[in-house]
Amino acid sequence: MIYRQKILVLTLALVSVMLMCPGDCQASCCCPTFWTAYNGSCYRLFSYSMNWHEAEAYCNEFSIPSLDDRERNSVAHLVSIHSLDEHDFVVSYFRSTGIKDQGDDESTGRNMWVGFHDTNSEGNFEWTDRSSFNMNVWSLGQPDNFNSREHCGNIVGVYGYKWNDYPCDVDAQYFMCKLPVW
Repeated sequence: MIYRQKILVLTLALVSVMLMCPGDCQASCCCPTFWTAYNGSCYRLFSYSMNWHEAEAYCNEFSIPSLDDRERNSVAHLVSIHSLDEHDFVVSYFRSTGIKDQGDDESTGRNMWVGFHDTNSEGNFEWTDRSSFNMNVWSLGQPDNFNSREHCGNIVGVYGYKWNDYPCDVDAQYFMCKLPVW
């Protein structure tokens, strides 16, 4: 009889914990291994030299299958950013890795692909995950579509980790993917 009571108490405790978490679970339990949870999404930084299109395709390889036949799988994309808090998180995550491409100054040569682009219509930026382009953190003088060939987004260290438009076909050493939590 005591054994059944212990099982009942443990079951009730587990159910209580599970009921407190679902709507706004922020724990790392909600992201795949090696991904970092923040505010309802999972983030992962990669250090592979790729152009913007290759980086987006690489992100798309990560997905969380839907348990409901009517819903689509959740697919990762190059990171989209929708608030200054999220921007600060993305930049802090990037900077905290200690990655340095060139020299001793971390602001030299550090840039990372992110998911905005204006490949469909010049000057009309959108995110690869089709979320709304509702804020920006452009570097001074950006976007400038230099030589009429800058259509993809990156965050640049020498620009104070602000946004820049850049040629999509140029390789960058880093990119960040974003995936909804499970």
